[in-house]
Amino acid sequence: MNTETASRSFQDKKNDETKSGLDSLMEKVEKSDAGKELAALKSKVLEFPIFEGEDENGDIYESITVKEILENPINIVKGLGIEAIDSYPFLEGIYKWIFLKESKDYEFKGSSKDEISKVADEYYLDDKRVKVSSIEGLKENEVDVLSEIQKNNGPSAEKVLDVYNNQKDISKQLEKHEFLELVRDIGLACEDYNMQKDIYIPYVLGLIKKESAFKKMAWNRSGATGFGQHMTQYLPSRLKSASLKMNERGLKYDKKAVEDGVNFFKQNKEIRKDRDKWPEGVEELAFGSQMQSYMTIELTNQNLKSLQSSLGERAGTYELYDYLYLAHNMGIGNAKKIAKGEELGTWAMGRLQKLKDKKIIEGVSKYSVKMRTTLYGKKEINVV
Repeated sequence: MNTETASRSFQDKKNDETKSGLDSLMEKVEKSDAGKELAALKSKVLEFPIFEGEDENGDIYESITVKEILENPINIVKGLGIEAIDSYPFLEGIYKWIFLKESKDYEFKGSSKDEISKVADEYYLDDKRVKVSSIEGLKENEVDVLSEIQKNNGPSAEKVLDVYNNQKDISKQLEKHEFLELVRDIGLACEDYNMQKDIYIPYVLGLIKKESAFKKMAWNRSGATGFGQHMTQYLPSRLKSASLKMNERGLKYDKKAVEDGVNFFKQNKEIRKDRDKWPEGVEELAFGSQMQSYMTIELTNQNLKSLQSSLGERAGTYELYDYLYLAHNMGIGNAKKIAKGEELGTWAMGRLQKLKDKKIIEGVSKYSVKMRTTLYGKKEINVV
């Protein structure tokens, strides 16, 4: 009997020590950054490619990540197929036929294949020398913004005004000074992300035309926000990142609204989409042309860098506009698959077909090219 009691006492003491040790360990974890580090490590592990297939040029045509294997174990078979190709190259064609199916020709319109010519003609250079204050009918604040656009190597004042005066879809939605500020803000963002203005100011205008029809307060029930229709789940990272660039430029904006917005938009989608609950100042910031321009150009810059290797020479044609918009609308992964002619998933194939049926991709590219011609003229380089 005594032995049994002693045994229980020893076990209780052991349990207490174990519990105390676990409590101490938990306290240390809670007071450290271990949770964030573990989450970051988990993300890296899930995205780690277990299998990768390279063609004879060293280009990766397929990869299988840890996440893909966990989601669908059949992907292990695909991975083993990739490994077999390393030893038996003739199996590559069979592999692509079975797993990737045939390459797709997504048939973008012919004009998309035209080269994006350089801005170098004397007409454009001369046209930029217009004195803004000499243009009749402008308010003082409009003169200031147009002068800033010209001074920073943007399009000429007269051509910017031509766009506003002749595009009813723009003048219907925006006051003149609002449109001028939008062009200025896109141009400043282009400078700060090292993006060529004569290519990307027209592209962003084309994107805005299709995404929001130049409605500054455009709002989709799914949470798409403003000119560029940025989804609320992406706003925490985009607001924070864009604001850092705006800091470098010395631009004035509501820094508290950025902080409040970053924290607020990390919540679940139903809360994010309830604009009545948005913190004070966040709506004005998130829908403003300054923040929308910086977020859109930053995203475009990221997509451009990711797409260039897949596009090759097509990156120097107007087809670039097609793929940049696809990346903006469908995600960079799907845009790259389309560029490579690879099979899309069911959702992506449905979305692409919808964009094509409604001529949305064509519309973005066509409007962007139109804006480039209007703002900069036809850029032909005369070679003697």
